[in-house]
Amino acid sequence: MGANPLPEPPMDAEFLGLIHEDPLEAEKGYKQLRRKLMCFFRQRGCVDVENLADEVIHRAYRKWQEGVEVRALSAYCYGIARYVVMEDASSVSQTELSEDMQAEPVSVDNAIFLKELLSRLEPGDCKLIGTYYLDDRKDLARRLGLSENALRIRAHRITKTLRSLAERRRESPDKN
Repeated sequence: MGANPLPEPPMDAEFLGLIHEDPLEAEKGYKQLRRKLMCFFRQRGCVDVENLADEVIHRAYRKWQEGVEVRALSAYCYGIARYVVMEDASSVSQTELSEDMQAEPVSVDNAIFLKELLSRLEPGDCKLIGTYYLDDRKDLARRLGLSENALRIRAHRITKTLRSLAERRRESPDKN
């Protein structure tokens, strides 16, 4: 997964035979698998979904060429995709994030707007959402006695609430 896009994924007839023995059905299945992988990555917030999907298929192909037994190509690819999501997420370092945050100054109006929105949250939710984006999430989940997934879902719900408040405020600034 580098800066250069990957070449077209392998169209090896034997490899595609893992999807279906009929070559036309295998090609359809391959395209469907690729689309589903792109959706998988999109749902997880990845940006370069086409290249990530191609990367997964390339890895599966390389493993198959090395002699790894692949019984169900789709399931095997989803296993690889879970690792690729983690790799993609860890490729952005904390220092890059903090540099990005410093690079774009926040306008006073936006800061006031955000402060107003945050004041409408429950105090615990306000603290959690701030901590979620600034601290180590594994450590935060441990301190709160939550699984990482439960923490992620909670943060998502708080963010969704903030977005809803922001939309309502923008639609009728005088009433809110």
